[in-house]
Amino acid sequence: MKIINKTLNLEELKLDPQSRIIGEIMGLIHIFESKGLKFTTYQAEFDSGWGKDDIWFKRKLWEISTIVVNSAPLRDMKVLDCGGASTIFSFYLASKGCHVYTIDIDWRKQGIVENADFVSQTMGLGMHNLKGNMTQMPYENNFFDRVFSVCVLEHLSYKEQDKAIKEMSRVLKPGGIMALTFDYGPFAHGGKYEDIRRLNERVVIPSGLNILENSDYLENAWFGEISGKTWGVLFLTKSGYSKRLLTCSRPNSRIAAFLKCDLSTIKSMIINILIGLGIKKDSFL
Repeated sequence: MKIINKTLNLEELKLDPQSRIIGEIMGLIHIFESKGLKFTTYQAEFDSGWGKDDIWFKRKLWEISTIVVNSAPLRDMKVLDCGGASTIFSFYLASKGCHVYTIDIDWRKQGIVENADFVSQTMGLGMHNLKGNMTQMPYENNFFDRVFSVCVLEHLSYKEQDKAIKEMSRVLKPGGIMALTFDYGPFAHGGKYEDIRRLNERVVIPSGLNILENSDYLENAWFGEISGKTWGVLFLTKSGYSKRLLTCSRPNSRIAAFLKCDLSTIKSMIINILIGLGIKKDSFL
C-alpha cells in the first residue's frame, strides 16, 4: 500500500516523479513570465515576490506535485479545482490536457476569475472559470473525474466547511478521486485540523468517501522547530469499499508539541482556536 496520506516532506521534491513535475511547472511559469501573464501566490493574490528559494513556494510545489503524482489526472479528464482560480496548479492541469473547471469567490477581490479567463484564452487552454461558492456549486452529480482543493478548507467556517466537503463529494464521479491539502497540527490556521480525530470528524465522515491507500496517517516533522504546524494532504475516493477512518501511529504529537512551546506559541494556539470558533480577532486583542 502506498503512503500518500501524510504531512509535508520537502525532501520529496528532489525525487522522481515529483522533481519531473516541478520541472514542468517551472517551465510553465517561465512561459507565463515571458508573456506577461499572471498567476496567484499561496495567498490568492498576484505577487511577483515569489522566488524558487522561497520556503512558501517550495511548500506549494510539494502540495501540487504530491496531488498530481497520487491522483494521476489524465488528458481529457474533467477536473475541478475549488478555490483555484488563477493558480499555477489549475493552469498546469489545463496545459496537460485536462478539462479544468475552477470555482472561486475571489475573497481578496483581485480579479482572479477574470484573469483565469484571460490566461485561458491567451494560452488556448479552454478552461471553465466560475465566480461562485464551493458550498453551493451548479455542477451536476457525478460530473468530475477529479476534485481538488489546495489549502482552502481551513479558511472556511465549520458550517461552510461541512457544506463544501459534501458538495465536492456530490460532484465527484464513482471511482473518482478527491485530493485535499490543508494546514495541519495543533497550532495550524483556525485550529480546524489539529489532529487525526478532527480530520475524521470534519472531512472523512461528512464526505461519505473512502480513504485511498494508507489510512494510518504519516505525520512527518513539524514545519519549523517544534512549531506544532505543518501542511497535510489527504486522498479520498468514491468507491463501494468498506469505510475506514484515519489513524496515526505517532502518539500524543499534539501534547508533545504543546509541552515544548513557549508562551508566545501557546498564545498563538489560543488565538487560532478562537478564530476557528468564529470569534473576530479584534474582539480579544
